[in-house]
Amino acid sequence: MAKREWQIRSERLGLEAQLRERNKELKLLYDFSRLVDKAEKSIDDILMGLLRILSDAFQNLRARVP
Repeated sequence: MAKREWQIRSERLGLEAQLRERNKELKLLYDFSRLVDKAEKSIDDILMGLLRILSDAFQNLRARVP
């Protein structure tokens, strides 16, 4: 019985990690949409903003934009 409980817990933790990743992906799309909607932004500003957004969205990203 303890082995089955461990399997269920392990599966749940894996699913929770996947859900956190999907949430980050949705946040990336929302943040990018908001960034592009700001008409006063230049293309350079949009690209720099996109780099910041992407660095937050990817799991285990080593290089981050300040």
